[in-house]
Amino acid sequence: MTFSSARRIPSVLVIGVGIAIGIILILVLNLPRVSEFLPSPGSRGVSSMARLSLRFNRPMDSLSIVSRFQVEPALPGKTYWNDQTLIFEPEEPWPADSTVTVTLLGGGRGINRLPMLGGRSWSFEVGQPSLVYLWPGEGKSDLYQIALEPGAEPRRLTESDWGIQDYSIRADGAVLVYSAQADGGGTELRLYDLISQQDRLLFACEAERPCSAVVLSPDGEWLAFERVEFAMGEAGRLMPSITRVWLMPFGDERRAQAVSPPEHTAKYPSWAPTGWLVYFDDRIKALALMNPAQGLESPPFNYIPTSLGLIGGWSPDGTRLMYPDIVFAEEDTGAGPGSPGDGRPLYFSHLYLVDVTSGRTSDSSPGGDWMVEDASPRFSPDGLWVAFTRKYLDAERWTPGRQVWLMNGERTEAQPITDEPGATFSSLAWSPDSKRLTFMRKSVADLSQPPEIWWVDVTSGLATRVVEGGTLPGWIP
Repeated sequence: MTFSSARRIPSVLVIGVGIAIGIILILVLNLPRVSEFLPSPGSRGVSSMARLSLRFNRPMDSLSIVSRFQVEPALPGKTYWNDQTLIFEPEEPWPADSTVTVTLLGGGRGINRLPMLGGRSWSFEVGQPSLVYLWPGEGKSDLYQIALEPGAEPRRLTESDWGIQDYSIRADGAVLVYSAQADGGGTELRLYDLISQQDRLLFACEAERPCSAVVLSPDGEWLAFERVEFAMGEAGRLMPSITRVWLMPFGDERRAQAVSPPEHTAKYPSWAPTGWLVYFDDRIKALALMNPAQGLESPPFNYIPTSLGLIGGWSPDGTRLMYPDIVFAEEDTGAGPGSPGDGRPLYFSHLYLVDVTSGRTSDSSPGGDWMVEDASPRFSPDGLWVAFTRKYLDAERWTPGRQVWLMNGERTEAQPITDEPGATFSSLAWSPDSKRLTFMRKSVADLSQPPEIWWVDVTSGLATRVVEGGTLPGWIP
């Protein structure tokens, strides 16, 4: 007689346990969870305008997630979904040098009704704003970044073979797009990710149709740029024929196409805070406004007459545009106070503010001065100030240089913040917190001097030189 050393487990029980384990595994694998956080947990020096994103592995029940989403410090902002990613865009900058903590409380669920196992929390540290610029000012230039602390060393961002022409910064400060010269005379529109430090091609333009003036839409969904079209000229040589404005959904080069009329020279593409594309139509002498959300084929919904075609700056809410335009006057009409009255036509430049909905336009050059060249208006992000450049044209106050001025948002008071008759200032740009203004300085008394990049504290008036030889400063928030 033999005895079994162990009791045999019934096969039915084995099968049942296997099925149960399989069901548990299926449930676990299908449980919703956060698969990616941005900015990454523990990140330091994060942009003050950084958007928050939580990517889930499954489609989620929106209300159950949004109601459990918390941020400290709490800021007003917009929360929305992009596929399986929850995104929060702050309307105000995160405080510099602060720690932001993001929490997702437990209890959220996917659309399959399965719950998340517990909550999640992570944090990151916000850095100080920094400047980005092109250097050197002459020759083959690249993009550089520099902090505002005294003694800070610049960091080179790009290493182009033939030089960079221009660039644009996404609103959250995480991405730069730029146009660079390429082999064979063509150009490339490229992206530089400031977080991953990766550089990649977005759109290639052949030598016969080069691109420039690249600008990102506020939401980062669209790319606008100029593209020159060539035609056969005398002696069988290709000559520039017409410049058109092109539009491309970000990351989808197959859908890139011209949006300005085929027989019209168009240039200076720009974006309103509302997401409208604006460009100058030189043939009809007007700024054209179109809404890409209505389709690439949609015509402009409004035109703003202008002779100069310079777009200027938008109010933060995107309802008003301030731009420079030419003023024509006859001296003997008395239109120009203090003029000698010899009958010669005079050409000035004033700032005009237009309500893009009603079309109501008003002269906004401050101080009642007629004989001025006002240009480059820029609203501060909080709307309390307008920075612009001014040059007096009357004999008593004329200077070779153009100075930086500040005007209050109500346009009732203005004062200069630079006073160098032998220098001219340009490329004005506000910091996201509206506390600092950066600009480019160039000597007109000694043209051999290189350009310089400065920034000024608008409260104290203290100005600091940051870079010698740099151009086109911009803020990385």
